[in-house]
Amino acid sequence: MARDPGSQWMPLVEWNDQGSFIKDKFIVHSTGDRATAAQIYAYFNRPEVVVESTFIVGLTPADPTLQILDSSAMADANLSANRSGISVEVVGAADDEYTDWQKSELIRLGRWAHAAHGIPHQVVPAAIGAGYGWHVMFGAPGPWTPVAKVCPGDKRIAVLKKEIFPAIFGPTPVPYVPAPASTAPALGYWTLPPHHYYGLATGPYESHGGFYASERPAIKRIQQRLIAKGYVPGLKDWRSGWADGIYEQATADAVTRFQKKEMPGTTRFGQVWSDDWARLAR
Repeated sequence: MARDPGSQWMPLVEWNDQGSFIKDKFIVHSTGDRATAAQIYAYFNRPEVVVESTFIVGLTPADPTLQILDSSAMADANLSANRSGISVEVVGAADDEYTDWQKSELIRLGRWAHAAHGIPHQVVPAAIGAGYGWHVMFGAPGPWTPVAKVCPGDKRIAVLKKEIFPAIFGPTPVPYVPAPASTAPALGYWTLPPHHYYGLATGPYESHGGFYASERPAIKRIQQRLIAKGYVPGLKDWRSGWADGIYEQATADAVTRFQKKEMPGTTRFGQVWSDDWARLAR
C-alpha cells in the first residue's frame, strides 16, 4: 500500500477492491472543467461511475490535492495502462493554463511517485513503456483511451514537456506551498436523497451518520469545515483527527453552534440538511 503524505486521503468506496499492481507510469489528465477536487471526487464516488483516478489536483491551495485510491491500486482511467499507471486528474479545461499551485503539486507528486514506486525519470517512450506521460500521448482513440478527446490539452502538454517533467527528473528546486491550515476542503455536491440528512449515527434511517463507509468522506468534510469556521472549541487546524467521518454528539453540538450563528431560523438544530450544507460550503 502507498499513500502520499502531502495529499489528503479521501478514499473512494472501492479503494480497497481494485487490486494491487506494480506501477511504472505516471499519467496526467485534465478534468475538463473547473469543478473543485472535492466535486470531482463526488463524481467518481457515484455508484454508476466506473472510472476513477489515483489523485485529483485542485486549482489552488484552498482546494488541496486528494488521493482517492491507494497508488498501487488499479485506476480505471487509462485503458490498457489501468494496472500499470498512477493516474493524476488536474482540475481545469484543456485550454486552461496550469496554476502555480498545480505545477508545484504535479512536480511534488511526480517526485514522490519516483521515490515510492521507482517510476523511471523519463518520458514514456511507448504505450507499454515506463515513465511519465499524459493521457492522449499515444492517440485518441488509442491504447490509453477508447474515445477521441484532448486530454490534458496542448497548452498543458507543452508545460509538462518544458517545465514539469524536467523538474521531476532533475534537481530544479520547486517550492511546495502547503494548504493553509484554516482552509478546509470544499464540500462538493449534495448527494443525499429527498428527506435525508447528515445526523447522528444512532439516528433513524434518514440520518446519515457514518455507519456506511461511503458516508464518511462527506461527514469528514463537514467536520473539517466546522473546525475551520471556529465551531469546534479548542481546535483550529482542520486536519485534526477530530474530523473522523463519524457523526456523534460532538459533531451535532458543533453543527448547532454553526446554525445558531449562521442559520438561526432553522428548526433542525444539530442536523445538516441541504440548506445547511450550502451555507457551510461558503
